[in-house]
Amino acid sequence: MLGSKLKAGHLGSLRSLLLDNCGLLPRGGFRLLAFLPFLPASLETLRLQQTSRTEEPREIDAWVVQRALASLGLKMKSGGLRDLKHLSLSSCVHDGKSELSFLESLPSTLESLELFWVSRNFNAEWTGLATRLESGELARLKLLRLHECGLKSENATSLFAHLPVSLETLDLTGNDEIGPEGWRAVARRMEKSELKGLKNLVLRNCGLKNSDACTFLRVLPSSLESLDLSMNGDVEIEGWRVFGERLRDGGLPLLSNLRVSDCCLSGNSAVLLFPSLPSSMKCLDFSWNTELERVIENGPASEDGEGEGEGVPRHELESLRRVLIRFSGRAPALSREVRSMDGSFPRSCQAELGGKSLKGVKKVRFG
Repeated sequence: MLGSKLKAGHLGSLRSLLLDNCGLLPRGGFRLLAFLPFLPASLETLRLQQTSRTEEPREIDAWVVQRALASLGLKMKSGGLRDLKHLSLSSCVHDGKSELSFLESLPSTLESLELFWVSRNFNAEWTGLATRLESGELARLKLLRLHECGLKSENATSLFAHLPVSLETLDLTGNDEIGPEGWRAVARRMEKSELKGLKNLVLRNCGLKNSDACTFLRVLPSSLESLDLSMNGDVEIEGWRVFGERLRDGGLPLLSNLRVSDCCLSGNSAVLLFPSLPSSMKCLDFSWNTELERVIENGPASEDGEGEGEGVPRHELESLRRVLIRFSGRAPALSREVRSMDGSFPRSCQAELGGKSLKGVKKVRFG
């Protein structure tokens, strides 16, 4: 029905087409073929998403999806989607090597590109996107989200080397094989101030090693407002020290949202990081770091092993609105994992412990 309406030109003013959880990807290739070739030139937003992983497609499904996405590429190449600004696809690739060929035809009007759960079994398919970025044809791109797309070092390096200056959000969640060369490519862009408009950086579960973190954390752009480093448990003391120095030197004056949950933070790591938090901080998430013993208020032990160093003066975090603290839920263990959080939050702050809100919290003690 939709395909026939589009083919007949009855939806010539359509601006947004959202088809989430409609069974079109990865097993609905024939239905995709019924309407993708007939999308109107007026379309600004196209979203075909599955909000959860689906079963692997059969060979025939993969072949038909390949045909459907190739038709989308032809549509874009011919200028048939000249107003497209937002494109979001998930579960669109199987084991073939042609399904992402449409990326080489992305229109210059594109402002956001989201790809979720792309197969990990190919290498060459990012060439089209890298070429498009290098040519400067995607100079309006503000959001790039590549969620669990199986990026390898070579692909990542070619993509990151040409990220546009216009980029405001970069989400690389679940790409844990980017490797040192990929992270160096990102760092070089940041160091040359070629990502000076970046506001949101999501590196959740990206397999960051300590050396990787040291490479780019020291050159994070001053424009950054939100940073998610969650689920990167291989970052060690030196990595957190580099990040703390960047914060302490005033290099991230706009940072208001920091997520470092499940990063294997210890008390020694925390005291390198938390005392340097900027006054702009509004949301701080250090959930699931079960080794933490001193958080925010308590500082490192003195050189003679007695007493504690300086913590974070409360007046410097008056902007803080939310703190997330989630541990394993085993109450007897809490007294060992967290010794104290004493008077560390401003009155306006809302804290959550184990998913339960502690409104207006001013003092929290464990043990």
